[in-house]
Amino acid sequence: MSSSLPAGKTRSERVATVAPVSRWRSWYERLRESIAVAHIVMCVLVAIGWWLVLGAWSAPFPFRVGDLPPRDITARVAFSVPNAQKTEQQRRRRRSETLVVYVNDPRSLDELRSRLKTELLKLVDTKDIAKLTEKEWKPFLVRPGTPSSQKTPVDPRATVERLRKIFQEKSAREQWAKALEALFEPLRQHGLLEQLDHDPEDGSQLAIRVYPEGRPRLTQQVSVDEIDVKTQVSALEKRLPEELKKAGFAPEDAQWLSRLVMNWIGHHGLPVTLKLDPKATEEAYAPLAAMASVEDHYQPGDRLAEAYRPLSRETVWLLRAEHRAWEASHHWLHWIGYSMASLGWYAAIFVLCGVYIAYHHRELLTDFRRIAATLVLMLAVVGAARLAAADTIRAELLPVLLFGMT
Repeated sequence: MSSSLPAGKTRSERVATVAPVSRWRSWYERLRESIAVAHIVMCVLVAIGWWLVLGAWSAPFPFRVGDLPPRDITARVAFSVPNAQKTEQQRRRRRSETLVVYVNDPRSLDELRSRLKTELLKLVDTKDIAKLTEKEWKPFLVRPGTPSSQKTPVDPRATVERLRKIFQEKSAREQWAKALEALFEPLRQHGLLEQLDHDPEDGSQLAIRVYPEGRPRLTQQVSVDEIDVKTQVSALEKRLPEELKKAGFAPEDAQWLSRLVMNWIGHHGLPVTLKLDPKATEEAYAPLAAMASVEDHYQPGDRLAEAYRPLSRETVWLLRAEHRAWEASHHWLHWIGYSMASLGWYAAIFVLCGVYIAYHHRELLTDFRRIAATLVLMLAVVGAARLAAADTIRAELLPVLLFGMT
């Protein structure tokens, strides 16, 4: 007896052609073949867009400029915020403490020392004292600034005679040169300046950094007293007798020569050998740009805003910093919980809107372009409302109203 069943099919395939199809499978097949899948995909994409635009993975920030809090707002967690005013004050203070850089050119000081040595020895070597001019002997014998009423006639003869006696030995000239070199050497090393070339807010008034001209790597720190011309003139007057004694002069001769030298220096003055180096000084300021900000620290329970006082922009900025610190202190499950709650709200919105459309505007369900345009517009409205919600605008309702009227 031959079988009447179609050849080439298995028994299960032949049974499937006559077996009843389950309701869920039938619904799934219709859903897969219909436009509903595209609708669901678009709704999911819009929900993700809302989630990103609204930052729906965390609690929203609840405060606005001008709000009147019904109670004091206190910190929930420890946090810190940069204080721009204190940072600027500290930067200015450190700038005023920065050691400004000066370059030292001691050539004018060397010329002064050479001139002093030569002019004094010129008095010693003169053969005819009567031929000496006042310009040659007066700087050594008359203290500058002496009132006219106190001036007495000066005879250079006695001075020249004593100088000849002191320098009658050849070694005395070497001792004289050695004493002057030792006297001026600290001035050559540190330099001289009548007054600082920088303002108090641009650098320290107690010390500077000095380097020899052409050798910027040999920078040394020098106190302002060590380079001040007036201070160093007084210091020279104290050091000169000692240097002359060390060089080999008798104590009484050292004191007497010191008076002559200081008279001469008083007439000619000490030269300025220091000059501000702007480029090196700017390099000294460079660390100020990388200076860490000064921060205000808050602990849990510290009051951030007072009750019934309008919130200012500065207070809202502080509250935002506290809110960010509070969010950062949460476990990752916190973000998931907020995300699930937000996505649940979005799903409820789509379900309610879908039911309304199915009963009142069923023709939209088959019009893919209109549904897509509506969903895109919903996403755009949320984005526009988020932008318009800034404190400078506060017009978040405007996009929503326009959407409702469309």
